[in-house]
Amino acid sequence: MFSKTNLKNCPFLKPYFLFFVLVFCIACEDKGDAEEVIEEEPVAEEEVVQTNIPTLSTVAITEIEITSAVSGGEITSDGNSPIVSKGVCWGTSPQPTLVNDFTEDGSGDESFVSELTYLEEDTTYYVRAYATNAVGTAYGDEIAFTIEIDHVVFEGDILLETQDDVDVFGSNAYTKITGSLNIGVFNSTRNNPQIENLEPLNSLRVVEGNLVIASNYNLETLEGLNSISSIGGTLSLNDNRFLEDIGALGNLYFIGDNLFLNNCWLLKNIDALKKIRTINKLVIIDADIITSLDGLLGLREIRGDIFFESNGGLKNIDGLENVTSVGGDIIFESSGFDNIDGLQNVITIGGSLFSPDGRFDNIDGLKSLESITGTLDLFGSFNTVDALRNLKTVGGDMYLRSNSLSNIDGLENLNSVDNRLFISGLFSDVDALSNLQSVGQDIFLNSSNLNNIDGLNHFTSLNGRISIIQSMLVNLDALENLTAVGSIELTDNGELVDFCGLRPLMDAGFSGTYLVNNNAFNPTQQDIIDGNCNQ
Repeated sequence: MFSKTNLKNCPFLKPYFLFFVLVFCIACEDKGDAEEVIEEEPVAEEEVVQTNIPTLSTVAITEIEITSAVSGGEITSDGNSPIVSKGVCWGTSPQPTLVNDFTEDGSGDESFVSELTYLEEDTTYYVRAYATNAVGTAYGDEIAFTIEIDHVVFEGDILLETQDDVDVFGSNAYTKITGSLNIGVFNSTRNNPQIENLEPLNSLRVVEGNLVIASNYNLETLEGLNSISSIGGTLSLNDNRFLEDIGALGNLYFIGDNLFLNNCWLLKNIDALKKIRTINKLVIIDADIITSLDGLLGLREIRGDIFFESNGGLKNIDGLENVTSVGGDIIFESSGFDNIDGLQNVITIGGSLFSPDGRFDNIDGLKSLESITGTLDLFGSFNTVDALRNLKTVGGDMYLRSNSLSNIDGLENLNSVDNRLFISGLFSDVDALSNLQSVGQDIFLNSSNLNNIDGLNHFTSLNGRISIIQSMLVNLDALENLTAVGSIELTDNGELVDFCGLRPLMDAGFSGTYLVNNNAFNPTQQDIIDGNCNQ
């Protein structure tokens, strides 16, 4: 073993030993340098940004008119979250919100100007600006104002049949008529000078009754009626054969009753009516030059009927696309429409829908319809009724007539038809009727491809008639649960050889009309009772 004694006994090793010690010390020093700890920079904590609803103020009310006013908002903070919508809201009670009327004036934190519309005289309104970000909606301070107009009033109705009548009446600078204003020839026994210029009426703002402009053959525009903002009754433009432009009605916000256009052959458009929100009836007849109803895009509700007839240039009703409710009938007479897409947001029809022309190649415009109080009569070349998937109730008759109708799957949610159900086309089955709970009167099916009526299997009674004509049915097994029906009509069914499905009905004492002919087999009622029900 090596020791200090050994080192003394071996003096020649001493230099080597010292060298070894020196190398070892140097190595240890290098290792110490390599293991020196490097202090890291402390990591700064991420700053948390607090978000809130915006803060803003409401701009003072200005430009107060009979049916409109101007306000706006100034945004002082976006709450550290981008503003996605802003505007003003108003109502006739304090603290209005977005449940009330409101404007939409864009996004961002810039100040904005808003127009309040559809206002009424002698009414107090409460206004607040609003702004919405990801956190929520904030409202500015509330401002109240009342529309008070100092009118020059004419009491009662007024008839202006000549240009002199217009000039004299206009010289009084009336701003309001409490009755109706009739302009034109209303007495055929008089040979009146034709009215050419309505500019003397430029002070007029309100007509509380009807505004009727009729039989003015020299009147080309309605300039002079530019200030009218409200008509309490009907707006009727009738037999003004050279009237081209109604742009002067661009300030009209309100029609209390009907909009009636008839025999205005040269009228180019109705764009001036875009501010109208609701009317009672809409009637357009013989407006040959009008190609668009875009002037009615402001309409949300039609409380009564819609009637179109002989409008040669009008191929669609797209301008009605914002209407959600029609209170009366919808009638297309000699209309030339290819589709009814303009009804795409109508949910309820309070009357009936008639399309006697048979020009519709689709009925997609009825995709939102849930109920119709009267009759639904669709006649055309549509292939499917898929657009009727939301339809649940028909209060009158239901007619679907199309030689191209390949299936009726769109009726899968139909629950009731109060009167007749009439379907004619090329459909092969009626499975979609399996959810139909009641039909008030007749069921009529006419399809040369019909080979399956299992969708009627759940019916046990029918007050009216069941008619199946020109089908490919082989048997009537799907009617085996039927024990009561008013009458039966089975004709021109070239494959029908089995009537045994009617035996329970006959055994229950059926006493109605039994019309069976031109089928592959035509048994009598007694044949079916006796068991001779198939071939």
